[in-house]
Amino acid sequence: MSLSATLGNALSGLSAAQRALSVTANNVANANTEGYSRKVANQGSRIVNGQSLGVQSLEPTRVVDHYLTGELRRQESSLGRHTVIAETLQRIERGVFGAPGDGDRGIAAHLGRLTAELEQLANEPESRPLRTAVLGSIQDLFGQVGNDAATVQELRGDADRRVAETVQAINNDLQDLHQLNQEISRSGGTPDLLDRRDAALQELAQKIDITTFRQDNGQIAVHTSGGHALLEQTPRVLHYKPASNLDANVPLGPIEIFMASQVDPKTLTPLVNAQGQVLVSGGYRATVTPEMIAQGFTQEIVSPLGGGSLQGLIEARDRILPELGDQLAEVAELAAFSLNRAHNAAMPHPLPTTVTGTRDAVADFPADPAQSTGTASLVVFAADGTIAADVQIDLAAATSAADIVAQINGQLAGTGAAQLDPATGELSITLGTDAAGEPWRLAWDEADSRITVTDAAGRERDFGLVHFFGLNDLVVADGTRRGAFKVRDDIAADSRRLANVELTREAGVPVVGGVGDKRGLQRLAGALDQEAMTIDRGGLPGSSTTVSRYVSDLTAQVGAQAKQAQNREAAGRAMVEDLEFRKGAVSGVNLDEELAKLVLYQQAYSVSARLISITNDLFGELVNMVR
Repeated sequence: MSLSATLGNALSGLSAAQRALSVTANNVANANTEGYSRKVANQGSRIVNGQSLGVQSLEPTRVVDHYLTGELRRQESSLGRHTVIAETLQRIERGVFGAPGDGDRGIAAHLGRLTAELEQLANEPESRPLRTAVLGSIQDLFGQVGNDAATVQELRGDADRRVAETVQAINNDLQDLHQLNQEISRSGGTPDLLDRRDAALQELAQKIDITTFRQDNGQIAVHTSGGHALLEQTPRVLHYKPASNLDANVPLGPIEIFMASQVDPKTLTPLVNAQGQVLVSGGYRATVTPEMIAQGFTQEIVSPLGGGSLQGLIEARDRILPELGDQLAEVAELAAFSLNRAHNAAMPHPLPTTVTGTRDAVADFPADPAQSTGTASLVVFAADGTIAADVQIDLAAATSAADIVAQINGQLAGTGAAQLDPATGELSITLGTDAAGEPWRLAWDEADSRITVTDAAGRERDFGLVHFFGLNDLVVADGTRRGAFKVRDDIAADSRRLANVELTREAGVPVVGGVGDKRGLQRLAGALDQEAMTIDRGGLPGSSTTVSRYVSDLTAQVGAQAKQAQNREAAGRAMVEDLEFRKGAVSGVNLDEELAKLVLYQQAYSVSARLISITNDLFGELVNMVR
């Protein structure tokens, strides 16, 4: 081998060692840099005319396990979904049911206070302060349910805004990936650029579940797991407009995917007449309720996504929170039914002169004769306690609310009149006065009367006659918001209207109790422990249950769901950490190994330098010999 070839070999070795030292030093410097993968200095023989003329440095390569990287992305998507769901359920626990130790708040606490006050009032029926306290506690109970429902709606609105923010973040990630794709295509794919792209893909995977495909030019195509393209030659643009005022009956818009040419480049708003591809459909919620279907609100929101924080937010907004809202509405409805069932079976003292129903009896009266059976009675008392009229109502003979009105009017004997409001279908009975100008007063006994009604939500319940018409309801619908209840205004204004007496018959003669009669209040005290039918709401199946038991089941269910969500989040986080550890074992920097390589490359550098020095000396000797 000539001295020139020897010098060339030595110089190439010096250059290769220097390049290897640089790669190794870079590994050491980035040992703790997140997302950095270890680089390997590659070398190859330099061949000229079939003869080896030293070594050449090749482009460094990354040490990456692509399977682990892909699996890590999938687990990041799953973790993103579970994290959002766990966070939502924790906020529900704190905001709706109260944190541990908040014994004075929450529906269960209000129920406990109300039950205790009702029992105390049943023992002291003439106590005005206790009556006022009971009415206040009933109002507080329904107020608490209403406030909790409002909190749920606020959480849902927050989730909707976060959906819009996540969509925008996904657009930003896609734009970053597109720029990295272009840089990789131009540069041939340097290891640092590939690291940056992997980090960007992992960031995107936390928001939406994705699959990737490597193209021939080194670029990456990104799709959702359902096959919707997010990035191919150009990035797609996701668009979602959050609701300005989210309400149960306000439909939400879809999440759509547009080509970059279909949107305004500054605002990313779709151009007029642009047709996007629907990623998540618009609608009211994930599953609409029977009563919503009855009102024509039938469009359900369908999401094909399987993971990512976006899917977690969609589940929270469209499934978890609406179902909780349904369950809270069921609490209010069940409590209202139970209290009104007891209150309608009794009367206030003094007895009323006029009663007005709260139900559209014309529309709700069952068409099937088998659903209205038994008898009930209305009794009109004169001021001296004598009986002015004893009305017997046979439900088996009635096929409509008008038939019942006819039976009542036919037996009132001129003491008053019953009529159905032509606009609302509500029954009212108004009594007159006797010859001395004293008002007649009304009492009733539901006896074995039964009217079976199936409401729009699908609840099938039995009502006594007075309860069906709502002639003495304690709580009524609060028109300020859907599904809300309040104490009837005249009772709230005068606690003496709280029903405490009952009508009985002694030897067939109707008799009512006096001011100290506590049978009605005893019935009211046990109302919340009387069973009634509920319907399927979220994870709570329809059953015959009490208000207290339903609230207890609801609280336990939310607690169990929150715990399960936390466990899933913890399991997902453990899986991600395990995969990151495995990935680090493959792609991470081992300082001991890198320092050993530094010593090796330094020695190679020294050998090449020594060989150059020796070759230089030999050239000097040759020059001296020629002289």
